[in-house]
Amino acid sequence: MQTKEDSTLNNKSTNEVDTLNKKPSQSSGDISDCYWKILNRDTFVLHLQQSNGILSGKLTFNNFEKDKSSGKVHGKVEGDLVKLWYDFQSEGMQSVMEVYFKRKNNQLLRGFGPVEMKGDSSYFKDHAKIEFNEDQTFENVPCTSLPLKYQ
Repeated sequence: MQTKEDSTLNNKSTNEVDTLNKKPSQSSGDISDCYWKILNRDTFVLHLQQSNGILSGKLTFNNFEKDKSSGKVHGKVEGDLVKLWYDFQSEGMQSVMEVYFKRKNNQLLRGFGPVEMKGDSSYFKDHAKIEFNEDQTFENVPCTSLPLKYQ
């Protein structure tokens, strides 16, 4: 069921969304901030904190009329790659998933590739085969500009 906040967000003009996305480039390699992607009626939000090269935060996949998931992330930055482990709950089940992003300016491009399962964890079968899709670009936004349910 779509909430009032989702409806408001989905009805924002392109200019309003563009204004949210405009932010100066981050310097010194620190990627602490919020990132989001709106794809049709799905919303994906990533909060990251970076300290001494270690990343932590939370990731939410708010899929319209599908299973939603939300949980903690931890990982590291290696060059232009953001390597995360996503520990989340979905449908009452606890799972872990390896998630990679590639830094591009103020954006993070989500990586996809062949995965394997071991117990409750999914991980990339071959890191060399991960592809970073422009269609899965998470925009850098100020955390305070996100709808309240994602802050």
